[in-house]
Amino acid sequence: MAKQSRPSFAKTELLKEFNPLPKLVVFDLDLTLWAFQLDKLKKPISQHSNGIIIDSDSKVCSLYPEVEDILTTLSNQTTLTVASRIEDIASAYQMLQFYNISQYFPFKEIYPCSKSVHLRRLQRRSGVKFDEMLFFDDDIRSIRLSNRIGIPAVQVIGGLTWSVVRDGLRLCLKR
Repeated sequence: MAKQSRPSFAKTELLKEFNPLPKLVVFDLDLTLWAFQLDKLKKPISQHSNGIIIDSDSKVCSLYPEVEDILTTLSNQTTLTVASRIEDIASAYQMLQFYNISQYFPFKEIYPCSKSVHLRRLQRRSGVKFDEMLFFDDDIRSIRLSNRIGIPAVQVIGGLTWSVVRDGLRLCLKR
């Protein structure tokens, strides 16, 4: 379970070099924020009293190490959202609650369909133009699709890190 923390001064200062920040930052879930594919886990998923989350095969399910710090810091500077093709929608919302990160995302598009549907719906719901967004996903197909509709996007390999976030912010500055 993620514990609430305050963003570090150093990270907040780091973000200043990338002003203006994207108005909307969109994250995929599987293999981007968390280190597993939710639809492949054995249900039910449970959270132990010590905060550890496991599936029914006792596989430990965790966020990538830097995710909580990234979400805490960015959420104080811009709007964060989720776009995921997960088929088990209820379990996705359950995991967001288990990790105590649901509150970071005022907009959530979690259902099986093309990422273009998610991204277009987020644009309509938020009122933010595509070129004022930034998208992170592990799937190169989603990155290409995002770029085609004008959203800067970064492929996440091995989980979201500050280095990946910096790459995305640099990409936005170039536009």
